[in-house]
Order: sequence, then structure tokens, then C-alpha cells
Amino acid sequence: MKIKSTFLKITTLVMVMFICFTANAQLTTNSTALTSTQLVQNILVGTGVTVSGVHYTGDSTARGSFGGVSNIGFANGVMLASGAISNAVGPNTLTSTTTSFGTTSADPQLASIATSSVNDAAILEFDFVPTSDSIKFRYVFASEEYPEFVCSTFNDVFGFFLSGPNPAGGSYVNQNIATIPGSGGLYVGINTVNPGVAGASSLGGTCVSLAYSSFYQDNTGGLTVEYDGFTHPMTALAAVTCGATYHIKLAIADVGDGAYDSGVFFEAGSFSSQNVHILPQISYGGSSDTVLYEGCGTACIYFVRTSNLANTDTINVTIGGTATNGVDYNTGVVGTPLPTQLIFAPGVDTISYCINAVSDGITEGPESVLLAINQTGPCGTISSNAHIWINEHQPLTLTVSNDTAFCNTGAGGTLTLNAIASGGVQPYTYSWSGGLASVASPTTTVTTSTTFTVTVNDACTAAVDPTPAVTDSIHVLVLNYPSVNVSIYPHISYGGTTDTTLYEGCGTACIDFVRTSALTHADTLTITAGGVAINGTDYYYGTIGTPMPTQLIFPIGVDTVTYCINATSDAITEGPESIHLSIFQSNPCVTSNVTSSFSINEHQPMTLVTTGDTTLCFTGTPVTINALVSGGVQPYTYTWTGGAASVASPSVTPSATTTYTVTVNDACTGAPDPTPAVSDTVTVKVITANTIGVNAGNDVTVCPGDLVNLNALITGGASPVTTFWTWGISNDSLNTHTNPVAHLTGTVGGTYIMTVRDFCNNLKSDTVKVTVELSCAINIPNVITPGASGNPKNDFLFFDGLEKFPGSKIEIYNRWGKSLYTSDNYQNDWNGSKYSDGTYYFILTVNDGRTIPGFFQIMRPQ
Repeated sequence: MKIKSTFLKITTLVMVMFICFTANAQLTTNSTALTSTQLVQNILVGTGVTVSGVHYTGDSTARGSFGGVSNIGFANGVMLASGAISNAVGPNTLTSTTTSFGTTSADPQLASIATSSVNDAAILEFDFVPTSDSIKFRYVFASEEYPEFVCSTFNDVFGFFLSGPNPAGGSYVNQNIATIPGSGGLYVGINTVNPGVAGASSLGGTCVSLAYSSFYQDNTGGLTVEYDGFTHPMTALAAVTCGATYHIKLAIADVGDGAYDSGVFFEAGSFSSQNVHILPQISYGGSSDTVLYEGCGTACIYFVRTSNLANTDTINVTIGGTATNGVDYNTGVVGTPLPTQLIFAPGVDTISYCINAVSDGITEGPESVLLAINQTGPCGTISSNAHIWINEHQPLTLTVSNDTAFCNTGAGGTLTLNAIASGGVQPYTYSWSGGLASVASPTTTVTTSTTFTVTVNDACTAAVDPTPAVTDSIHVLVLNYPSVNVSIYPHISYGGTTDTTLYEGCGTACIDFVRTSALTHADTLTITAGGVAINGTDYYYGTIGTPMPTQLIFPIGVDTVTYCINATSDAITEGPESIHLSIFQSNPCVTSNVTSSFSINEHQPMTLVTTGDTTLCFTGTPVTINALVSGGVQPYTYTWTGGAASVASPSVTPSATTTYTVTVNDACTGAPDPTPAVSDTVTVKVITANTIGVNAGNDVTVCPGDLVNLNALITGGASPVTTFWTWGISNDSLNTHTNPVAHLTGTVGGTYIMTVRDFCNNLKSDTVKVTVELSCAINIPNVITPGASGNPKNDFLFFDGLEKFPGSKIEIYNRWGKSLYTSDNYQNDWNGSKYSDGTYYFILTVNDGRTIPGFFQIMRPQ
């Protein structure tokens, strides 16, 4: 694989200048809008030609149309390339633009003019029938291989291979008609049309130096086209037989590899067939090959016939346009117009004359000259024409690269100088001092400080040059200092999570400027302090109001210089204010990590909240106490009493009730301290618990429906204690559960459990049994009938069931509360016979503790 990297432009300038320009337009390309057939029929072909059988071989992006404004010399047309045609679009900023398709080609015609393998070929071919005895078209060949690979074995190739009847006898068989005029058939290529290489003149390897350099256009620094160089517009011409069928192959390819693109541009409408061709040529060519400037050079017009050479031939030329023949232009003598009739003598194939544009001192803008010939031949009437413009020249101006400087580390510096010419008449010629190449942007190696002078001339060469040469210079300062690397490292005195924020009135920010090489030299740099914060006002160096120094001096042997600053406490709420530090390097031998940033902010009051107040049941139980801090300036420091660790949340194991006091300070250490220490307490209570005592009360026996009071006695335990009643075997419901005192109405009885849980989770229980005696019911009478029935249960105040409760007491009262009868052991034997009918009251006290009040009536039969 060939290596071309040694030819690349290498720029090692520390300070780079970008030259900005505005172009009205530039070259444009399109590989998708038209088919290959449309490219030939709609764009390439002009008058007098009928085409058919269009065929293209190659990548679809390597063929298409072009247009726009450029220095190619054609307004628009068809393009083929050995890479993507889009790579042709300028400006010229690279020397090795490449699209490699990775394809090889066995085309025998391209191989016949190549020096190595053929790759990335683009081949457009078609049949055509001419309507006159000649065929012509105009083209420009361009390449990225200019000028580095002139006279080397790496030369991209192209050719226009014609096949068909030869009017002179026999046939054309792939005859290459892309040849240099006056060269005897030498093909157009990089080794034949170029700026010239000293000592290279041998055709062995097909390399020609200088002989045909007038056809070459350097494009270094060109604004519209990327290719580094290209030919002036050239004409491919061949004699043909009117009405016969011909085949032509237009082909281009990379040679040796797929690198460094080349392209060929075909002028729109130029593929035509006429008996006599009009071929204008401006003396200075280049991008002005259709424009003749007033007072500058000449335009020579060639009238070329390709048939009837043995006879005399008279041709009438129509001359038109907006320019006045003999006034705006002449044939060299003031007032002499161009002839309108030409006579070809026998054997003469070309007649020419040259015209000059008159410098009349009037600004008129572009004026046209139209030359036309109408010719009647065996295939009909054919027109041939040419169009030349006359315009005023613009003053020649020159812009060059800025003076620059670089650090010489021992081998000097390789840099590219730039001269940008405008105005005048292209092409330009460049002459540099110091033996530099005669191009717009030469590359050179500089080891000592040097001033390079460039003189630029244009193609206007009148006796009184209206666009005289312009000169400018570039001074390159070479500094023979060792290279130094400097870095910036800021750090806040309190660090932690606030290591990028300096708080007003709190601590310092120190900035280390560190160099890591060339300690044997002294260096002076400039520090630029930017950002919202104002140096000397919002922060100061040493004393309030003193700004931080802006000069950084490294004495010999010193690798670190440190500046420390404080933030001014101005009592103004401003929010964060930034500080940006950078190093300005007047010495290009110094490189650095040039920026570093931090900010200044107001502090917030420090607040403290503690948690962890608790009660412990056992000594030696660990518990965590907490100090929650906000505000102030981190990091915080914690000081606890009682032996607790100096952390935010220590674990403690007190053996007795203890109050812990915490004092929290922050990193702000101003005098006076704007964020003073804060304190708070946490109390951990340790309980010594007595044994729990529970007495649920004595077991009781009750009658159905009796109210039973349960009253448990609780002693000891760690306060507070919780109590609750439950029942083991019972269908009765308690009317309270969590109180030692509970009540129930006896139904079937059961066992009731009083459970006590103290603060330390100690449990103690006791039970009480309630028995409901179903047989202890006493039926209360409501009427007695003394002596009426003979039945004691009717005639006496008879309490059925009272016999089960001997010793029960009764008291009987009339309705006025007068006691009528009492008995401490009532035997159901009072009949009230001596009392009148009416309502009476009693109080029965049963020996089980019940007191039953009631009333009854005495009713005698009527």
C-alpha cells in the first residue's frame, strides 16, 4: 500500500489564525437527481449529435452533475471522479481528500496509460451519430495528487476513448482524444500537465516538467473547489464521418490504491459536431477563461476546420453582443474591428486572431462578445458559436497569515504560511522569500525567527499594469525555551462537601499553581480572574480590599506557587458568586490546564435538633442518640458529654439515668465566628423495676343475674403498667378489659384472668372464679289473700326458695313507711290478717348479701 502521509501539511503552530471569508456561491454537485442517460442527453450533449446506448460502470456517487460558481471555468456540466463527486466541493482545506470504493477495474484502455493497478473506476460510455465532419467537447481534469505526486508512480488516469470510422482511412479503435494541444498526441495527466518538477523531463515513466505547465492551474487555498490543482479548460477534438455511428468511453480511475481522489469536469452542451469550430482562449486562462479584462492581456479566437482542407473555404462570422466591435475591443489597433469574413486557403485548417479589451475608464459591468458561424454541410446546417465577456478589473489585494510564534523544542517547527489574493486577474503567481515554493500556502520548517515576504502578481501584463503586484510579510518568532506545563489546583481550607464553595467570613481558599517541567528556568505568567465575584471586593488577598495578584512568577527551581484568598463578609445577600481563574501564556512554550472555578456564598445559621430521649429497663442496653445539624459550614465537629463518641449519632450504654449534652461546631473559624457552636441534650432514663404483684380477688358464688365486681390489686412493676382482663372458661362478658376494676352480670360464671405487663415487658397474672348458683333464685310474691285459700303460698307473704337462705331478714312497711313487721330469720309466716286490703312494701335481706326491695298487695275475697 502506498504511503502518502509524508506529503501532508503539518501545522505545529501554538497560535492558529482562521481567515474568514464570505463567498457568494461555490461549486455544487449532485449524484442522485439524474440518471446516466439524462446526464448525457440533457446536460453533456449540444448541437449536431444524436446519442444512444448510454451505459455507466462504477459507484453511483462517482458520477453526476455540477454547477455553481467556481474557478473550474465552466458554469455547469457533467462530472466523473475516482471517489465521491461531493468531495470536489470547496474550499480547499485538505491535501488528501479520499473516498475509496474498494473496487478494482480490468478496463484495458485505462490500464494502457496507468503505471500500476486500476481502482475505483468510473466509466461513462455511449454511441453517437455526428451531423458534421468533426466532434468536440471541453473538459477540465483535477486531482488531489497535485502537486505532491507529480513525476511519481502514483498517478490517477483518465481518457476519452473513441471508436468508429476514421475519415482519413481505417477506423478509430479506442483512440484517446484527451491529448495536449501541440504535443503530438501526449495524453493529459498529472505527469504531463503540472507546475513542473526540477530535473524531471524524461518521458520514461511519462513525466514531463515545465513544457506544458501553462495548461496547469494551482488551487492551493482555493475557495470553491477542494482539488489541489487542475488543468485549464481543454478541448477534445476528432474528425468524424457525418452520419456514421461512433462509440466513446469517458473514463477515470485511481492508480495503485484508492487514495487521493481525482475528477474530470465536462462542460454542459460542449459535446457537439460542427464543420468549423470556434475556440476562444484568454491569455491568462484560469477561472477567467471566458472573461477578458480591460487593459489586460488578449483573447485569441481560433477557427478550426476539420474537413475540406484541400480547398479554399470562405466562412462568414456573425459578431454580436453588448460590447461594440472596434470600440470596446479591437484586433490590436485602436478602432480596428474584428473581421466578419474568414478565408481558409487550401491546406490550412486554422485561422486565428487576437483581440484586446479597451480600457475606457468607464464602469459598465460585464459586456458580451458573441461569435457565431452557420455552416451548411452534407448532414444539414450546423451552428458554431463562442461567448466572451469583457469586464473591468478589480484592484489586486493580498491578505496573509498573522505573525506568529512557536516554541522550538529542538527540531524547529513545521508550519504553513497563507497568502490569500483577491481581485486582479487570475491566475495568480506567488513569489516567497527564503526559497519557499511558489504557491499560495507553502509549508516550511523554521528553526530561527524569520520574516517571510510574499509578492503576488496576476495575469494582467499590460505595459502600464493596472493591477500591479502586491507584497506583504509574515514574521515567525521562534522561542528557544523549554516546554513547561502549568496546572491550577484550588482547595478550600475546610474541604469536605464544600470544597468548591468559600463562605463569606469563613476560612480560606488556597490555589496551587504547579509546573511539572523546566524547573531550571524562571517563568512569569499572567493570571486572569473572572466570574461574578470581584477581585479585591468580594474576596481579598492577605488584607481586606487587597486583590489577589494577577502575575504568577516561578523562580528557578520552584515548582509550586500558592495564593490564598478570603471571602469578604459584606452582609449582603447575593447568592453564589463565581470565581474563574485562567492562565494567560505570553510564552507559547508554556502549556497548562488553564482554568479552574469555585464560588463564594453566604453562610446559613447553624441549627441543631437532637433525638434519642428514651427509657431503658436494663442497665448496659445500647441505644443510639442523634444530633441533626443544618446550616453553617461543613464539616461539623461533635462533642458529647457522658463519654459518648464525637460523632453525629453515637451509641451509648448508660448504667443509670443520664443526660447527654452535645456541642456542635462547624468549619467556619472567623473572628468573630459568624456561625457559633450550638448545643442540645438527650436524656436516657434507666429503670430499676420491682417484682409485679397481682391479686385478682377471692372466688365468689352468685345467683343468676347478680352484678359481680372484680377488683384486682396491682403492686410493683416498672411504670407505666398495662392491665387487661381475659376469661378462660366463661360465657359472661366483662364491661371493661384494660382496667383492674371490671364488672359482669352472672349468668353461668367462669374463671377470669387479670394480666399485668409493665414497661419492661414483664408479665404477671392471677385468676378469680365466679360461680353462678342457678338454684338460688327467690320468687317474689305480689299478692296475698289472708285465710282465703288455705294455701300458705297464697295466704302468707311467701318467698319461694327463701328456705335455702336461712337467717334472711325482712322488714314490712305500709304505704306511709310505718314498720309493721320485722324478722331476722323470716320463715314465710306473715299473713297480714289484721291489716286492711292495700299496697305494702318490704325489704328482704338475703343471707348471701343480697338486698331485695319490693311491694305486694293484700286482697280478700268479696
